[in-house]
Amino acid sequence: MSCQLRLRVVSLKAQFRQDKRQGKTRQLVILLGYEVCSGLLHFRLYRGTDFSGDPKDMPLCNRIPAATVAAFVDECGRMVGLPIQQVLFTQKIMDFTPGAGKVAYLSLSAGRMLLRGRKELAGDNELPCSWDSKRPYRTCDGDHPFIAWCTGTNATELTSYLSDLVKRHNKVVALQCLERAREVLDAMLTRSDTAAKARHGTSRFTVPTPQFHQRIMKHDYVLNDFELREVRFYKREYEDFFAFPGDRGRLAVEGMLGDTAT
Repeated sequence: MSCQLRLRVVSLKAQFRQDKRQGKTRQLVILLGYEVCSGLLHFRLYRGTDFSGDPKDMPLCNRIPAATVAAFVDECGRMVGLPIQQVLFTQKIMDFTPGAGKVAYLSLSAGRMLLRGRKELAGDNELPCSWDSKRPYRTCDGDHPFIAWCTGTNATELTSYLSDLVKRHNKVVALQCLERAREVLDAMLTRSDTAAKARHGTSRFTVPTPQFHQRIMKHDYVLNDFELREVRFYKREYEDFFAFPGDRGRLAVEGMLGDTAT
């Protein structure tokens, strides 16, 4: 499998039950991942702080930090359990501009975007990126079915419902395909190891790591055991953000966040 991960953002001005009663609005950002070969889906939901003024004047998150995107891609990679060959952005999600004559990489370890020469080798856990569009994502408001749906629920219930939908989809669509591909990968690793040992026989020197192993080891998210590798998803809680998703730590210290959307 030549695994490719497509990323997309859905942004909404919405009201949960309590927001509706209090006349407040908040931004919801849903970060979506779709692995093309298997059909696997993954998501993260970010809930912004409430805003009591005119929704037209509400400050919006229009860019997502590379560290947040990298953490999400890492989760997707662990769910897939196979090397990701490419990350495709279907919108302008981050504040990053590709350089002419350069290849853009998303570093899962460093949590940032990198530019490398076309003949330069990628580092560990660095995934090549491409862009299907340079257009930024827009925030929907007004008459939208999903926005209307939010008024009868809260962030916890919404995230749980979406988790169940994605879990059922992954079980039916992605699980068997990924299990077969992982079996093939495991068999290839075994054959590579056996061939290396046969080649070096009873040499008293340390047997060098086969090239195939070296290639796989550059994708750390494939080798580590992780609950998402089973593709049975999990009950993830929503995350808060104020200015940007991923900014939770600083704002929590300053006391700017709170679960008010119940």
